[in-house]
Amino acid sequence: MPEEKIDNPASPDSASAEESDLESLSGEELRARIEEQFRRQDVGDVVVQFMISLSNLAYMKMGLTEETREIKDEAQSRLAIDSFKALLDAAGGRLREQDRNSLAGALASMQLMFVKTFAAEGETGPEGGASPGAPADSADEAGPESGAAADQPQS
Repeated sequence: MPEEKIDNPASPDSASAEESDLESLSGEELRARIEEQFRRQDVGDVVVQFMISLSNLAYMKMGLTEETREIKDEAQSRLAIDSFKALLDAAGGRLREQDRNSLAGALASMQLMFVKTFAAEGETGPEGGASPGAPADSADEAGPESGAAADQPQS
């Protein structure tokens, strides 16, 4: 009995076939296809994927590996973590429970690694304030003008 070939959308053959299909489309047809994909896209899935990207970027900017040491940047890492937290706060209740729990764990891990990385080296924030490490609640209560809030990723 001959084997049936199953079309796997992630296979290289289907990817090249899809590329040639896309190349043959007019601008209007391509736009219509893209719009159709957006109509079917679940926003929660996009948010989760974006947050995964922010997490990866935060770790890269912490300079934890030999390959990322040259791009180590406390302020950039902090921005990625704070943005991640803001998205989790804004969308968390509307995400699938499993995603929300995984993202909350990822946030805690990023915050801990941030403090370990930058406080251990005695580095200071861009404003010359103290090293991150103040309890998370005090940063939230202190307000935007506080040095603690400026030096530590929000939690």
